[in-house]
Amino acid sequence: MKRTLTITTLILTLFSDIKVSAQDTLYWSSGYKLTYKDFRGKPDTAASYPSISVCGIKYTGHAKKNAVQTEASGIFIRPKSWAVPAEDDSLWLIHEQMNFDMAELFARKLRKTFSEYQFRYATVQQDLDSLYDINHDEMNKMHESYEKETNHGLDESAQTMWNHRIKSEMENFNKYSGN
Repeated sequence: MKRTLTITTLILTLFSDIKVSAQDTLYWSSGYKLTYKDFRGKPDTAASYPSISVCGIKYTGHAKKNAVQTEASGIFIRPKSWAVPAEDDSLWLIHEQMNFDMAELFARKLRKTFSEYQFRYATVQQDLDSLYDINHDEMNKMHESYEKETNHGLDESAQTMWNHRIKSEMENFNKYSGN
């Protein structure tokens, strides 16, 4: 009889206890850019910024006798992401797209880490969770710096620098693209 262990984890940058349906979750794709219609949450009109995107990484792992199969995806949660409409949506949309791209960047980094993982059946779940936690902590640190340095996308110059940085880092991990 085959022994199989399945691990599924969904932890978001914000709101780790979210329950959402499949149609509420966007999976990152190089051919798709966020639009105003993707932001379905109730806007926080008291916030000092025009939008928020709830992005993160979903990963699964499936271990068999001698191997582990893993998947990691950058995701965007529509009902928890919100925006206050503006005449010119381009700046905040770029900012939020970079949040989504950052989730994909860290999904790629996680795919790389998983590909280098030395399989141990007895500890596979703890190992994968630990690798995920390290990756998630790094993503949160980068996200905090991103939001602070760009002033939530309001500093155009800083936003442009971050756009280049995120795109460059994604290219560095292109080998681990899920697309």
